[in-house]
Amino acid sequence: MDHQGLVLIKGCAGLGNRLLTLASGLGYAQRVNRQVIVDWRDGKYGAVGQDVFADFFQLPPPIIAISQLPKTMSSVYPGIWPTEWIDRPIYDLCKPCKNPLFAIPKTWLPRGRARMINTHWRFTGKTASKEALGIFAYLGSALQQKSFPYGSDLEENIREEVVIFSDYLPTVETALLQNLPPLKNSIESAIQIRMEEFRKIAPTSQLVGIHVRYTDLKPAQGLDRLLHLVKARLSEDALIFLATDAPEVHKFLQENVSNPIVKQEIVFSEDYHRGLHRTELVDGADRTRLMAEALTDMRLLSLCELLFYQSNSSFSDIARAWHGQPQKQEAWDVS
Repeated sequence: MDHQGLVLIKGCAGLGNRLLTLASGLGYAQRVNRQVIVDWRDGKYGAVGQDVFADFFQLPPPIIAISQLPKTMSSVYPGIWPTEWIDRPIYDLCKPCKNPLFAIPKTWLPRGRARMINTHWRFTGKTASKEALGIFAYLGSALQQKSFPYGSDLEENIREEVVIFSDYLPTVETALLQNLPPLKNSIESAIQIRMEEFRKIAPTSQLVGIHVRYTDLKPAQGLDRLLHLVKARLSEDALIFLATDAPEVHKFLQENVSNPIVKQEIVFSEDYHRGLHRTELVDGADRTRLMAEALTDMRLLSLCELLFYQSNSSFSDIARAWHGQPQKQEAWDVS
């Protein structure tokens, strides 16, 4: 079947959000019979212009290489986006806007401009500030022709050759998340070797993955709740794989449980409390390293027998999808 144009998925925000947006964009492309190009060249996880997505992921259909992006194209959606700026990052040209007072359930609204009452992109043609808008300024922005919907709100009858698709924390069905493209073979092999090394520490013990995000985004409950769950659910010889953005979490568990704990050897900067995903604080090579560490943690979590995840983290959402066994998962921060 011939494909009817392209969905160009522009990366924004952190790695978890990018993968949620990718899954949402792939679902959209499948429904409208379009090929997909993933554009993460914005410099968030490498040098500006570096195709970091292709550095880490395989490109199964309908994804095609970014080198196949047409040099000339007949039309782009949204129409305000100049075709000669097709390579520009979303944040270079657009401002994300969110209703400051309320959100109407999406199921109550048809796809397209109606959903912009909740969220939308506003094309500014320049790097825009991210300050919140008051309700009247927000509604005025939503009515402007320079504004367009988030990717998950797009209509499915768009005729333009290339559709710009970008989103922020879209709601994605688990089945779509499980269809994310696999990591490159060399990266997956290195992760599997790492997992085998962990298992040798306690070869007959259960391996339990725990994810705790504890810097810029706090869990719904404190670490005492996690401690209670570990002591109630795990035998003392269970091996814990810990993925966290805060060294104090590792210290807390070391001081309070007898279980052996393994983790990646991550070097934390002095301002780690601002969030490991704040890659703008480091240079290009370190940004790529942070992406590699995050993907490795996600994948290692997914390879554990049991998974204790954090309910408000997109990082945990991806690990859960790759884990693929809901009956062996539990939100540690929810009573």
